Amino acid sequence: MEYLIISDTHGNYHTAAEVIAQAGHVDMIVHLGDETSDAVVLEHIFNRPVEKVAGNCDAPGKHPRELCIDLGGTTMLLTHGDRYQVKMGLAQLQKRAQSAHARVVLYGHTHRAAIDEIDGILFINPGSLHRMNTELSYARLSLADGNLTASIIPIVVNSDDKLDLKSLTFKLPLNNHIHSCDTHGDFRLQAGSSLEQRQHDSLPA
Repeated sequence: MEYLIISDTHGNYHTAAEVIAQAGHVDMIVHLGDETSDAVVLEHIFNRPVEKVAGNCDAPGKHPRELCIDLGGTTMLLTHGDRYQVKMGLAQLQKRAQSAHARVVLYGHTHRAAIDEIDGILFINPGSLHRMNTELSYARLSLADGNLTASIIPIVVNSDDKLDLKSLTFKLPLNNHIHSCDTHGDFRLQAGSSLEQRQHDSLPA
């Protein structure tokens, strides 16, 4: 399974569309909010669904603020992150992940790409595709043979307006210990498992 993760496009669906077009096969596209209207445009462009959660710049009520989905037996939490003050750190988001028995968390809001492991929970922030950012990036997550591979992919727009992509990759073996995922707000909930061994790093903003 291949997952492509974007966030904080803020109207720049053109770059997001080029990223998706160049990405090759992916089983799921995820947009982590700000702005979900861009995700809707991408759905029309590529004629396929985009899993999306609303951010603080999105109109309330149209899309859920959080989702919890199954990732090969591992619970993965999707959230924009603003509710959990992620610009100040991941402590509040960690508590939410623990209450949902999530072992993988996708979030945005900070416009800083990062991969971190905290107490057995993997946190992935794809960064931002906002035109005003000095660094643009997205993330990929692959599940194969019981291993998760998480990648942060910075984007450089060269003089020919083509995207130059480079990746930083982290491999994470999975151990399928099943947990339940409790109901919270507008979550869509499924079962999850734990990560046996983790690595972490982050991409400077």
